[in-house]
This record gives sequence, structure tokens and C-alpha cells, in this order.
Amino acid sequence: MVIIVGNQKGGAGKSTLTMLLSNYLTMVKGNEVTLLDMDYQKSIFQLYEKAKILENDELYEVVEAELQYFPSIFKVLSQKKDKIILIDLPGKLDDNGLIPVFQGADMVLIPFTYDSLTYHSTIIFCLVVKKINPNAKRLIVG
Repeated sequence: MVIIVGNQKGGAGKSTLTMLLSNYLTMVKGNEVTLLDMDYQKSIFQLYEKAKILENDELYEVVEAELQYFPSIFKVLSQKKDKIILIDLPGKLDDNGLIPVFQGADMVLIPFTYDSLTYHSTIIFCLVVKKINPNAKRLIVG
């Protein structure tokens, strides 16, 4: 299963939601999770690297990934059918590299905050995802 977490608005909580969901799926549900950090800030990957320095147990794999490499990464990761792939997307929509990511998604989680700028960008994000992948389940989290 591929779950993407995205919104074109920065600061909507994409990375936080991705990490919380990864922790829940591994610690509570016992799922095997690989997290792809495709956000330009790479904040999840940086935290993951810091945790390795502290010799903390790795609950799930975090991969620093670029949009253009998604098709190759997806081909490898999707071979294991019971694995959950979580993807933290960059806060943008103007990159054709997002198209295969949207096409590969089974579910799209769309975090947002209650302000007019975020609301409008969330609606646009939802419409674009629906047009590219009408079969993906979409859930707005606010």
C-alpha cells in the first residue's frame, strides 16, 4: 500500500503527520513501513539520521528520495506486498515528477490548517490528485 501525505501549502503538517502515522503503523499495528522523504527540507530524514547517532532502534526505514527517482524506487519497494510505503511530499504542485507519485498512490492524506490560504491550496491539491488518480482514496486531515 502506498500512502502519500501532501498539500501544496508549506507548514500544513505533512512531515509531522507522516512521522506520526509511521510510528503508529509500526509500533501499534506491527506493519513494516518504508518512509520516503521527498520534501525539499528533508526534515524527517535528518531526524532519522540523528536518531542513528543516538543508537536508537530503527522502527522503520527512512529513505531520502527525489521525485524523479520515484518510478525506480517504487518498482523495488512494491515487490513486497505487505509493506506500507509512506511518502512525505514537497509542498508544491508545479513539478511533473509528482505525476507518477500520484498515480502510484492508494491513499492520499491531505493535512491542512484552518486559514483561507491553506483552504484554497488544499482544494486545488485535491482536484489535481483526483484528476491524476481518481481511484486513490483521499482524506483531508485538519
